[in-house]
Amino acid sequence: MLERAACRLQVNRSDSLTRLDTLLPFLYCTATIQRCTYTGVRLIHKKSRPEPTQLRKYATRWNPQGGSVQRPARQRLPSQNGRGTGQRRGDGLTPTSRHAGAPTGTPSFSEGVPFEDGAQELIAGRDPDSDSTITPREKKVFEKLLALSRDNAASTASEHGKPRPAKSVRNLGLDAVLDPPRANIKARERPPPQFPAALRPLAEEARDKQRASRPARATERDGVKDKVILADLSRTNALLDDAPSDLDLWQTLQTHLLARVAVLELDGPPKTPRLQAAVHSYRNLPTQTRAKRAPTKPVSDLDLLTANLPQNLVHYLSLNTTHFPTSLLPINLLPTLHSLGPTAFALGATTQLYNAHLALLHRHYPANISAMNNVLAEMDRQVYAFDDETLEIVDGALRMAARFKYGHSGPGPRSLVGMEGVERDVVALGRWAKVMRGRREEAAVRKVREEEAERERVARESEREGEDSGEHGGEEAVVGVVG
Repeated sequence: MLERAACRLQVNRSDSLTRLDTLLPFLYCTATIQRCTYTGVRLIHKKSRPEPTQLRKYATRWNPQGGSVQRPARQRLPSQNGRGTGQRRGDGLTPTSRHAGAPTGTPSFSEGVPFEDGAQELIAGRDPDSDSTITPREKKVFEKLLALSRDNAASTASEHGKPRPAKSVRNLGLDAVLDPPRANIKARERPPPQFPAALRPLAEEARDKQRASRPARATERDGVKDKVILADLSRTNALLDDAPSDLDLWQTLQTHLLARVAVLELDGPPKTPRLQAAVHSYRNLPTQTRAKRAPTKPVSDLDLLTANLPQNLVHYLSLNTTHFPTSLLPINLLPTLHSLGPTAFALGATTQLYNAHLALLHRHYPANISAMNNVLAEMDRQVYAFDDETLEIVDGALRMAARFKYGHSGPGPRSLVGMEGVERDVVALGRWAKVMRGRREEAAVRKVREEEAERERVARESEREGEDSGEHGGEEAVVGVVG
């Protein structure tokens, strides 16, 4: 009973599949699939057809045309188990190879690859007699880039002058200062790039043009930098000139110069309360005032202060001497500059600044010879050279001490100079004057010797050139006689 029902069900399934001319599993016989037509299905070759199973025998027996029912070809999906075909296990079909049923006229997969045509064109465009891998197309591109570099030389030089975001100099140290020269040395020691033989003439031409354009670019950058430095110097001096009193002049100096140096924190944060207040006021300047005081520039504040700070400080002292001769505030300039740290002090201290400080001490405190000796010792220790102005100030102090000693200014100054400590200071100041004169004489002798050595070198070179010209003339005469 059960066997008869199973046979009847199998015959009905085979009949329905035969009418569809397609062999499908029973569960896939839906209305949608039955309406679909298989297009582009590759027919299985007769030699590679599998042997008919029992289901195929029933389907063939019920097929009125007597032909075998074919299953649509499946596209093989990549699998991890590496099976050669996509057939189901236990369906009675023998495994077939991948290319067994492929028609002989099927085009190969290598045809129609997009990049092959371009590669063949590049290969065809190369010179067969040249060993270079550079194609004419690449060579033309290189020539075009070289032409663009020629046309844009001026614009490139102007771009070098554009402002760059300034780096913070808060933690500026010796390594940060030496990094750019170290990078330049490494760049010079780096071997030049090796170009192919076809591009070497163009590379040499580009290198020569780059070398020729370096002086022009450097000159242009220096010109832009000099303009910015001069503008900053004039702006700061104008701020000092506008001060109505000596106190306003001192506050302007602290706000626009000393606080500007302290903000860099070359030797750490400011230590004195006055400088801290000046830095706070400088950082809280209005945006418009900041933009007007420090416009967009290709030079950093450190470079500007290195070039202009000594001149600004000397200008401040000259303004005090001219307009406020009795003011004692300028005497605090050198100690205040010391309080910023050794790096900031070296940024603004010069021999002229020391001379102005000595002149102020001599004018306001003529009897304080020990203070002048301390300043001279500091100059010698900090390696600031003595000049003629320094010697003139010291000689003036010695002459005034001599007048005091001989009573030309009254009994009070005479008694003061006659004290043991003051006499000792006057003797020490006289020794400094002797040191200055000795160094000045040594410098004069050294200069004369250098000039004599230079004259002797020029004379030797001229004699050597004369001997060489005489030898060449004799050789030409001998050749003429022989001829």
